[in-house]
Amino acid sequence: MSGIESITHQNEKLHTGIDTVAALRDHLAEMTSDEVRDALDTALAFFRHEVAPHARAEERVFYPEVSRVLGIELGERMVGEHRYIGSLVGDVTELRHRIAVDGMVPTELYGALSNLIDMVRAHLRLEAEVLQRMGEGKLSESELYFLYERMENAEFDAVSGLSSPSGDQVTTIR
Repeated sequence: MSGIESITHQNEKLHTGIDTVAALRDHLAEMTSDEVRDALDTALAFFRHEVAPHARAEERVFYPEVSRVLGIELGERMVGEHRYIGSLVGDVTELRHRIAVDGMVPTELYGALSNLIDMVRAHLRLEAEVLQRMGEGKLSESELYFLYERMENAEFDAVSGLSSPSGDQVTTIR
């Protein structure tokens, strides 16, 4: 598998997860408030346990490389999109709490989920375009594969809690 294919493969689970969130959104009208709450718990766990560590790895490894190769503005834009996605997840989390308190599904949940889904999909498209540009002579195949390996390690560290919020390595005894 090439470096680009390896990095692209990392995003496949994100595409699958966001498709699941879209299916939830599309079936809200058919679901009870308890079903919606449970489905939102699953969706929010996806963002917490899959998306967040991946995003931290991108910010630590991929986006600095994007900034170096394609320009700092693009790298900063991508980080900014992560922050916006985080705020949209916060909106959905708040609506999930309202379901628990009120026992009813807020009418604005459909729109909040739509905004989140649309933003994540747009962000994933941008990442694919950026990766393609990086592979068109900006980085060699070995550099792209090394980038993939660094991303894998950074994501593992993020999941394992082996990096600090600043992205510095935390020394652990193994």
